[in-house]
Order: sequence, then structure tokens, then C-alpha cells
Amino acid sequence: DALWKALERGETTQGELKVERFRQLLSHLGRSSMEAESLAATYANNLGNYADLLPGAEEFIQRLHGKMKIALVSNGVSAIQRSRLSLCPLTPLFDAIIISEEVGAAKPDPKMILLALEQLGCTDKKQAVLMGDSLSADIPAAQNAGIDSIYFCQKGMQKNTATYTVTSHKEALRLLLPPEDLH
Repeated sequence: DALWKALERGETTQGELKVERFRQLLSHLGRSSMEAESLAATYANNLGNYADLLPGAEEFIQRLHGKMKIALVSNGVSAIQRSRLSLCPLTPLFDAIIISEEVGAAKPDPKMILLALEQLGCTDKKQAVLMGDSLSADIPAAQNAGIDSIYFCQKGMQKNTATYTVTSHKEALRLLLPPEDLH
């Protein structure tokens, strides 16, 4: 987690993070850090083989699809995310996919959000909202880009600076869709 936070602050790169997390783990286990690069590569390869969805995520995206443009904006590692997306049933429902490693910026930098808006053809920031689960990356990225935010907080409400806070996909749908589309 500390390495991802350092990435968000611009103190490290994704390339360094990929290996450093294993260097630290091996050091903690009293093992030689010489295996870190090999372990990082094996981990990335295997992690890309899974595309588990949060409960309710598939119905949520399906309900929004066709009613609004949807972009996926991820701070993830490109190879892992692209592999996961190839397995994910939701991928065809996204109008844009922005991955930090591919654009050279990570949330909370607004570059990814602004690029997503451009790819979606959104010229009015009042028509945009970013929904995310990170108070250190997603919500500040939305603020830095000048758009509203929805903090998806599964652990119960906590104080934050998001425009809105929800604890479920159903709550988010009530914010995003007109009442006649909720049934």
C-alpha cells in the first residue's frame, strides 16, 4: 500500500513499484532480493489471469450502459489490466479505457481523467462524474480535473471530500439515473 501511495504522490514509477514490492517482501522474509524481478514477472503473469468483479458491479455497468458514456480509468499495470480486461465480461461496455502506465500519469494526476473525458467526447465537465474507491487517488483525481466524484465506500461511511458517498452500487444508481430508469 505504501508503494501505491508513493506512486500517487509521484515519488516512484510503476516500473520501480512492480519490483520493489517483491524486494521488500523478500527482505522481510529474510530472503535474497535477487529473485525480486523473477517473482514480479511471475506475479504479474498470474494476476492477469483473474478478472473477479465486485458483487453488483456487472449489473451496475449493464444498467448504465447505453444511458451514459462509461470510461474505466485505472492506476494498474498495463499488462495485468489488459489481460484482465480480455477476460472481463464488462470490457465491451466501456466507451474508453485509460491505464496509467500507458499514458504516463497516475491518479490523482488529472491527466487520465481529462483524457477519458476527451475520448468520451465530454466537453461539459458538469456532465461528468468519477466513481472510485480510493480517497487518495480517485477522489483527488476528480477534484483535480474539476469534476464531481462518488466515493464507493464498502466499509461504511467515513469522512471524505467526495461530492457524494455511497456504500452500494444501488445507491450509486440512484444518483446517476433518473427515477424512471431505476425500475
